[in-house]
Amino acid sequence: MGGIERFYFIGLQWFIFIVFIWGARFYPRNPQPTWSKDTLLNAGVNLWLHAVKLFLILPLIFHLDIWYFQHHGNVPRLFKLEGMDPVWQFIAIFLVDDLLVYWVHRAEHAFPFMWTFHRVHHSTEKMDASSAERAHPVESLYEYLFVHFVYSSGTPLPVLVSYVTVRWISGAWRHSNFDFPMSSRWARAVNRVVNNPHFHGWHHVNHPSAYGKNYGSMLTIWDRLFGTHLDTDKKPEGFGLDENYALRNRFLGLNLLIARANPSQRPW
Repeated sequence: MGGIERFYFIGLQWFIFIVFIWGARFYPRNPQPTWSKDTLLNAGVNLWLHAVKLFLILPLIFHLDIWYFQHHGNVPRLFKLEGMDPVWQFIAIFLVDDLLVYWVHRAEHAFPFMWTFHRVHHSTEKMDASSAERAHPVESLYEYLFVHFVYSSGTPLPVLVSYVTVRWISGAWRHSNFDFPMSSRWARAVNRVVNNPHFHGWHHVNHPSAYGKNYGSMLTIWDRLFGTHLDTDKKPEGFGLDENYALRNRFLGLNLLIARANPSQRPW
C-alpha cells in the first residue's frame, strides 16, 4: 500500500469514527462530552500509528516477504483463496481473521510481554469510537504480522478493502458510546452473535468480574464457544485500569509506557 492509498484509508477510517462519535450523542450510554480529551489523544495516537505502519511496519513485512519468497518460492499464508467466488473469499477471510484476532487478543491478556503493550488500549477511561485505535506501536507490529498470513491469502484487493472497511466499522461500533440496552429482545438476539458496545464495553470495565472476558472482535460466538463470555443486563461503566498499573494519559505516557503509580502485578 503506497502513500496515497494510506492517506485515503486514514480519511475513510476517521470518517467512520466521526460518524459513530457524533451519532452516539443522540443515544449515549454514558453522559460524556462528544469530543473529549481522550478523543483528541486517540486521534494523535492513530496518526502516529499510521506513520509507524507506513515507514516501519509495512517495509519490514515487505522485506520479510521477499526473504521468504527467495527461500521458499512463495509468500507466507495460512490458506489460498485464488479462484474462489468473491463472496466466499470474503466469508472465509472474515471468519478466519476474526478467530485469529480472538486468540491474539486472549494471548495479550495472558502473556506479560504482550500485556505490557496491550494495556495502552485498556488505559482509556472515556470510551468512544476513537478508542478502537488507541494502541502501542509494538502491539501494531505483532498484530500486523499475525493478520498478514490471512491478508496474503490471494484475496483480490476489492474483497480485502471491503473486509477492512467492515472491520473498521465493527471496531468503531463496539468501542462507541452508543447505548445498547439488553432489555430489548432484538438487542439480546444481536448480542448472541455480533459484537456491540455493551458486550465489548464489559471487556474494558475495571472490575474483577470482567477480567478475562469478552475477547471477541466482530463476533461474540468465539467467546461463547471457548467459555470466555460475560452476559449481563447491567450497563458497562468504570473503564480503564487500576491506578497501580495504569498509564499516564498523555501521548508520551502511552508510547513510553509511563505509569501513573508504581506498577504492580495485574490481577488477571
